[in-house]
Formats: sequence, C-alpha cells, structure tokens
Amino acid sequence: MTEGINIFSAECFNFIEAILWIGIGLGLLCVCFEKREKNILITAFLFLLFGVSDIVEIYTGAWWSPWWLLTWKILNGIALLYFTDRKSVV
Repeated sequence: MTEGINIFSAECFNFIEAILWIGIGLGLLCVCFEKREKNILITAFLFLLFGVSDIVEIYTGAWWSPWWLLTWKILNGIALLYFTDRKSVV
C-alpha cells in the first residue's frame, strides 16, 4: 500500500521552492537573450543554482548539513543580493 504525498512535508516545500527559483532563473534567461546584459545572465545562473541547492536539500534532509550545502546557500544568497541590487537586472 502506498502512503501518498504529504503536501506539508519539508521535502514537498523544498521541491516547490526549487521549482520557483529555477522558474525565476529560466525567466531571467529569456530576458537575458533579449537585453544581452551580463548581470542578468549571472543573476539567472545564481537563481538556477539556488534551485538546485533546494533539490540537494531534499536528499540531505537539512539546509545546514552537510556543511558545504550551508556554505553553498550562504554564498549564493550573498551573490544574489549583490547582483540583484544592480539597476541593469530588471
């Protein structure tokens, strides 16, 4: 007998969050092809990486463990803040 999907589980939330970040990254890639701006390309890549980190989090069980996942998320967040603060992103 199968259990079904618990929509209130951390794994489900991380999956939805990953879809959101990857969707934003893909949307920015479309904008990048139109505007041809380097900062938009970098920001799109960072959003895609952030989405992938949420997928990795599903398999590791926590955002703080292993240590490299926490480091990845912190550095990615700092880079996102830096590049999204630029006027040329949107």
